[in-house]
Amino acid sequence: HFDHERIPERVVHARGSGAHGYLQVYESMAEYTKAKFLQDPSVKIPV
Repeated sequence: HFDHERIPERVVHARGSGAHGYLQVYESMAEYTKAKFLQDPSVKIPV
């Protein structure tokens, strides 16, 4: 019955989501990334 299955249209102007506040890592992520802002636990990054 695959020929009768209705496939919904793709939403062209989909709404996004947002975040507000700040991001702060608990411990350095230097082992996993070169991103400077993820290597210093004392830094708060506004979102």
